[in-house]
Amino acid sequence: NPQAQRLLDVEALVGTEFSRLIPAFGETWRAWREGRVWSPPADVDVHGRELRVRLVEGGAGEEFTVLFVEDVSRSREQARQLKLAALGRLTANIAHEIRNPLSAISHSVDLLEEDRGEHDRERLTQIIRDNTRRLDRLVSDIMQLNRRDRIDAERIDLKAWLPGFLGDFAANESVPV
Repeated sequence: NPQAQRLLDVEALVGTEFSRLIPAFGETWRAWREGRVWSPPADVDVHGRELRVRLVEGGAGEEFTVLFVEDVSRSREQARQLKLAALGRLTANIAHEIRNPLSAISHSVDLLEEDRGEHDRERLTQIIRDNTRRLDRLVSDIMQLNRRDRIDAERIDLKAWLPGFLGDFAANESVPV
C-alpha cells in the first residue's frame, strides 16, 4: 500500500516488524493479539505525523490482522481553524452585545446632564439600570462558558422570561415591541 508506506515512512510493509513500523503502538498490538485488551482506534505520532491506528481481525482461522492507518494531522488542523473562526465570531458578537448597552447608558447620561425634568430623570435612570444589568448578565454568561458544570438543565418559566427577553431584544435591535 503506497499510501501506508508514505504515512509510515518505510520502503516496504510486507515482512516488516509491526513494532518497528509504529513503535508507540507495538505493545498495544501485542496485547490485542493475545486477547488481553480490546483495541479502539489509537492516535500515535510517527515521524512527526499524527496517525490514527485501528486493528481488525482477518477473520476466523486467519493468521493476519488488517491495520488501518489514517493521517489525522489535517483534520486536527481543520478543527483548530474552525475553533478559531468560532472564537472570532463569538468575540464579534460579544463586542456588539456590549456596545449597544454602553451606547444606551452613554446617551442617557448625556440627556441627564441637560437638566431634564423629574419624569425624564427617572426614565433615564431606569435605562441606565436596565442596561447595566444587561451588561452584568452578559459578563456572567461569558464566565459560564468556561465552567465544566454547565450541563445541568434548568427549567425556564416562559411566561415570566419571555417579556424580559422581548424587551431586551427590542432595545438591542431598535424595534418596537
